[in-house]
Amino acid sequence: MGEPAKLGSGRACGQGRSQRGSPWSSSSVRILPAADRPAVGNLRDMATSDYDSYRLAMRELRPGRESSARAFYGGVVRHRLRARRAIWIGSRTVLDGADRITVREGGALRIGLGSFGLSSRHDTSVVRVREGASLHCDGVVSLQRGVRVVVDSGRLTIGHGTNVNGLGTKLLCAEKITIGEHCTLSWDVQVLDTDFHAVTRDGVPVRCWSFPGNTADTSIIRTVRDALAGWNLRRMVWVADRGLASAANSARS
Repeated sequence: MGEPAKLGSGRACGQGRSQRGSPWSSSSVRILPAADRPAVGNLRDMATSDYDSYRLAMRELRPGRESSARAFYGGVVRHRLRARRAIWIGSRTVLDGADRITVREGGALRIGLGSFGLSSRHDTSVVRVREGASLHCDGVVSLQRGVRVVVDSGRLTIGHGTNVNGLGTKLLCAEKITIGEHCTLSWDVQVLDTDFHAVTRDGVPVRCWSFPGNTADTSIIRTVRDALAGWNLRRMVWVADRGLASAANSARS
């Protein structure tokens, strides 16, 4: 695929202005410095650190129907208390592979916690980090309602202070994408490092897999299916050779 996709620091891509001028607008970061934060061990500890700030942000968005208390408190229990992850959710979110998301010390991943007048709490955000892939937040990173982030493989890195608006915006990573600090991506922006085509125009395969001879067919099919999940393929033809698992080959192994 050539050089990995990379967006520089401090560049605004499209419109990034908040619709209401809230202190929790997409471009602002109102987080205590890492040195001033107590360790988060229970709800009482969080009440004196980030918890109050994020709860206030969620409540400020409720008059405009931009946040969901159910999603927020569910995220607090699931990610902050149980898993001790620096992930904060303010609206409906499908989050798969949260254990594959890493956040720099003192940072946070915020999903659906910014004021954005074109969306509502019903706009579901989707963040999927598949097995073998990773998403790294190098500081405080904001993903707004309706965003689509899928890391099929490789590594997606997003810098501190970067805001990704929702409503059609997609980050789709197959190898390596790096977005620098203080970037703003508008709605309907797509960042990809693959064309999602399994073959070239001449029919030459660009993705292939090798498995040990004793690998079960079900395991092979599942692995390939998951790897091609983002390619939007409608029909697939499987070609296999039983000769690799023949009695003669088994006797020589």
